[in-house]
Amino acid sequence: MWANLLLPHLRFIIQGSDILPKATSTRIIAGFWGSFALIIISSYTANLAAFLTVERMQAPIKDVNDLAKQTKIKYGTRGGGSSADFFAKSNQSIYQRMWQFMSTNKGVM
Repeated sequence: MWANLLLPHLRFIIQGSDILPKATSTRIIAGFWGSFALIIISSYTANLAAFLTVERMQAPIKDVNDLAKQTKIKYGTRGGGSSADFFAKSNQSIYQRMWQFMSTNKGVM
């Protein structure tokens, strides 16, 4: 039993083995097991290559202060909604600044 489970690994590691399955059902199981092992190994390799080659994106905005300070990324609310009402009537300077940005950029409301 263990020889049949290790057969695909032996094929990849030492390119062959003296242990060969004789029954058709065992050959089918060994074929599926080998295919499964090949798919897992290739998926792992592809994922590792992608992980090592792609740079991680740094989030330019971490909180509301960062959003209010920048002008590159546009943001807004739905006109006439409770969110727009919140920004329009807020007493906090950061939300007032954000409301000014949203009011001057009509394309975001």
